[in-house]
Amino acid sequence: MPAYGHPSKTRVDWIILFVLFMTAAAVFDPDPVRGQSNAEGTFLYEDAPLRSVLADVRERAGYHFLYRDVLVAGKSVSFSSSTEDVLDHLNTALTAEGLRLHVDDGRHQVLLVEDHPASEEQSTGNRFSIHGIVMDDEHGTRLPYATVAWRENGRLRGVAVDATGHFRVQISPEAVGPDAYASGGGVELSVSHIGYVTRQLRVARDAGEATIPVRLVPETTRGPEVIVSATALAGEVDTTWHHLLQAGLVSPLGESGVMRSLQTLPSVSLSTAATAGLNVRGSRADGFQVLLDGMSIYNQSHLFGLFDAFNAEVLQTVGLYYAIAPASLQGPPGGTLAYVTRTGSMTDVHGSLGASNTSGKGTLEGPFAGGRGSWLVSGRHSWLNAFDLFDSGELIRLGLDVGRETDVPTGPVREIPVSALTTGEASADFYDVHGKLAFEWEKGARLTASGYAGGDETLHRAERLVDVQSERDVRLIQADTRNNWFNAAASVGLQTPYGTRAFTRTEGGLSRYRSTYSKDDFVYTDPTRLLLPVTDTTRHVVRPFSNENHLLEVKLAQQVDISSGASVWSAGYALHHFEIDYREESIFRGGFEEKRKSIQADAFLQADGRPVPAVGLSAGLRTHYFQHGGFFRFSPRLRVRFIPDGRLSFGGGYSRNHQCIHRLYLEQSTHADIWV
Repeated sequence: MPAYGHPSKTRVDWIILFVLFMTAAAVFDPDPVRGQSNAEGTFLYEDAPLRSVLADVRERAGYHFLYRDVLVAGKSVSFSSSTEDVLDHLNTALTAEGLRLHVDDGRHQVLLVEDHPASEEQSTGNRFSIHGIVMDDEHGTRLPYATVAWRENGRLRGVAVDATGHFRVQISPEAVGPDAYASGGGVELSVSHIGYVTRQLRVARDAGEATIPVRLVPETTRGPEVIVSATALAGEVDTTWHHLLQAGLVSPLGESGVMRSLQTLPSVSLSTAATAGLNVRGSRADGFQVLLDGMSIYNQSHLFGLFDAFNAEVLQTVGLYYAIAPASLQGPPGGTLAYVTRTGSMTDVHGSLGASNTSGKGTLEGPFAGGRGSWLVSGRHSWLNAFDLFDSGELIRLGLDVGRETDVPTGPVREIPVSALTTGEASADFYDVHGKLAFEWEKGARLTASGYAGGDETLHRAERLVDVQSERDVRLIQADTRNNWFNAAASVGLQTPYGTRAFTRTEGGLSRYRSTYSKDDFVYTDPTRLLLPVTDTTRHVVRPFSNENHLLEVKLAQQVDISSGASVWSAGYALHHFEIDYREESIFRGGFEEKRKSIQADAFLQADGRPVPAVGLSAGLRTHYFQHGGFFRFSPRLRVRFIPDGRLSFGGGYSRNHQCIHRLYLEQSTHADIWV
């Protein structure tokens, strides 16, 4: 019988030391933002940091600047001006830096973009393309899944921003109106995101190939209720058609979470056992995939399904694909829940501390490389063992499926009841650590690195009365039940725009999972009676049981998106390498071990658009090859909407989905996930 202790205590200590080291190393910003004082009505700058100049002009002249932080990082300007022509002089100073301003005097709003001349097609064609990035105005962090809308012939069009904060739209002549501040016409865009003030801005044709920055000002709207937004606006280039959930708005026992809030959606329900996960459209719970920054997480919750495995404070947003997923996603039968970790502040170093009745947590973030990059570290650890605020011992006993306490017979007995035990002490810990680095180049390419580690350590002690046949006697034995799991994931991603029409994504990473379960008094049905009907007199045998599960996934994926007219085409591949090990000690399989390695190779092609104005079409095909067993499968995806802009629209779809690894379920026990 293998002994299981708390092997991850040392791992937790190393994780905490790593967080402290990263915090100490990154807290010193080599290019702090500095201000410069000026007399009233005049602006005088001598080699002043551009970021502080923009802040000063905003405060004194009342103009709000929209810019990407990487464009202003490390740059300085020198000029003098009065209030009336400060923007003209600033624009002249920026020309030497390869930048220029687009001023909207009506809104007191200024776009600061790269000085990329417009192509002939962009200037004179029937359509022109816009590529932009949506960001938080205070800290410069990306805002995935925002909505960008505009009007054509009085009808509302829109697209959803992707998971990296980018959007690409094709503007038709009907949307282009006269432009008061630049020749060639422009379009009015409305950009919105839950929790932020909607931004209205005008983009002119002569913005050329520049990336349009959109900075949204936070607006506190958070409440205790669950907020499930409507489907994102379906537009011609909408490649992220899915439902969205705000992370962190459901708070069981003081901890924010998403998993339980999914029950508000149609066809989604919790499994009978909390730890078993979610059943979506009748699929088994192991058909529901959870991704964190593109990598699979193999245990989705802490402490028997009570809490999410992630700290909601560092989650930017959550995308749920549970209907017909795009072919760019693997799309198992139960759907995909894709978490996106937010990046750190691009402007200043700051942190936060928090506490609930179950855990304490802290987050620290800030810029590096003079504002071209950012870092973020966050940790959470439970204190159930230190503060028993709601009878945590009983919670652990129920979670580990330890039998109910029953009076132990003191005199001679003819048959020992299965429930004859006395429960003892219990302990439980859960923890998770998140980290993220992001770096951006002026041309728009962006590199991110994300890391996660989390796990549980649970123990419940008891004493059970057993029949010792060799001694022809009964006696009490120490009967411990333990369940530990640990999941670590790391990913690196590179996103590169090519003009306003093409965008590539490359990502790689790994996810390592380990779980152990042991029960000294596992109740077996007598092996000699397994084939007989179960009756009230069926004999049970109390013997030890334990298992151990290891899983390693290594992933490499690439995707390219190309805008063509009123459509977006996406193509790519994903390679997965799996190593799985399962070990078991039981009266049926002593010393059992199964190991296997396998490669999964997927390729996909996806198209989204409108072949005719009254029809929205999303069609894709994904192929799967799984080395173990030599399986080759097709997953077609098709979705059609008729009259998508009308007050009444309808549609339909078809998809086929596959999964290649599965969970193992053990009867009479509650345990961490086991993958085979």
